[in-house]
Amino acid sequence: MTEKENSEHFERRQFTVFTSSSMMTFELMPGRWDSKKNKQTKPGLLLSMCPAKGKQEYSWEERQVFAFNLTEIGDMMAFLRGRLSTDKLSFYHKPGGDRQSKDQKIFALSPVSGGSGPSAYWVNLTIQKDSIQTPLKGSFTHGQVQVLVALLQQAAVELCNWKI
Repeated sequence: MTEKENSEHFERRQFTVFTSSSMMTFELMPGRWDSKKNKQTKPGLLLSMCPAKGKQEYSWEERQVFAFNLTEIGDMMAFLRGRLSTDKLSFYHKPGGDRQSKDQKIFALSPVSGGSGPSAYWVNLTIQKDSIQTPLKGSFTHGQVQVLVALLQQAAVELCNWKI
């Protein structure tokens, strides 16, 4: 099966976490092709995050998106499994690939200090555009971290087009 045929048979896989401060959806995205079978976008994992605007209400209009590549997915798995000797994992992206632009997206994941309580990790997504910063924050429980690791593992398998 070609990559194009594989993406046409691709099933959406996503995981959504609702917190008091934000909603986070991780979704596995296939690569996309144009009519000439040229790849337009790379496959990856997409995080959509929006702030809470009330109890169990979220502002989808203020949603921010961050796309993880295969290496970043592997780094997240290693970090969440305690296999990286760092207390924070961060990824920096320049939207549009313009290195001169001051616009950037920063994703950061860090353990909750103390390690007790329901939350295990903090998630921060900061969007800087035209010198204005938009920070979004959320957290994962220990159980949600396990589900996220399973999604990340599945994402790595599918993005490599492995048959397991």
